[in-house]
Amino acid sequence: VRLCVIEKMVEPLPEGLKDTCREMLHDLGRIETGVARIIHAGGAGNARESLAAMASCLGEIQETIDTLPTGMIKERFIGGVSYIHNIMYLLKSAVDKAGVRA
Repeated sequence: VRLCVIEKMVEPLPEGLKDTCREMLHDLGRIETGVARIIHAGGAGNARESLAAMASCLGEIQETIDTLPTGMIKERFIGGVSYIHNIMYLLKSAVDKAGVRA
């Protein structure tokens, strides 16, 4: 579930950001350096725009999951998406913190 959701989330991003965002979503230890790379490449505004695009995709996926009937499949999707919501919070916090320094 996580892999598919992450791939859908990075789809609208420019090619140069996709790998960095994948890395951060798969490995929390890479958030700080990944955010620094994104901000260095295009500024804090660009990082926020990228996060907003990813959050929009995640919201659409969440809406789809919410329409599924109650059961094991829905629970698996909810678990995977909950994890990604938490990572998105960490990414936003890291961008806000790094954007202040930039």
